[in-house]
Amino acid sequence: MELRVFGIPPEIHRVKPNCGSPVARPGEMEPETMYLPTPVEQLAIQARLNFMLGPREYDRLFIDFVCGEIRGLSAHVFARSEYNANEIALLYGAHVAIAIESIVKRPIRSVKVQPRNFSNSQT
Repeated sequence: MELRVFGIPPEIHRVKPNCGSPVARPGEMEPETMYLPTPVEQLAIQARLNFMLGPREYDRLFIDFVCGEIRGLSAHVFARSEYNANEIALLYGAHVAIAIESIVKRPIRSVKVQPRNFSNSQT
């Protein structure tokens, strides 16, 4: 016998196996499309980081910093050197994610920091 509430049949949730793909959280996952921040958004991200970290720390680590592509919930950013990339990843990954998220209005859950010479761009 089927339980009905106000004459409406109950919803049947069919669960599919995950097979290694990320777990979907309602309202959080986006399609795997690549997004490149505009030059104005790049400047706004840099300004937000400068405000959050202070000019001394920003000038020490974030000179020549560029936000590369944003794919899904992860952002790929490029720093001036391997040393700077390592310092940013260890100390300021959450700050970078918050700054990017607040400017581009997309959820960012992970940040991959690489040295600038790993970039595919010619800039």
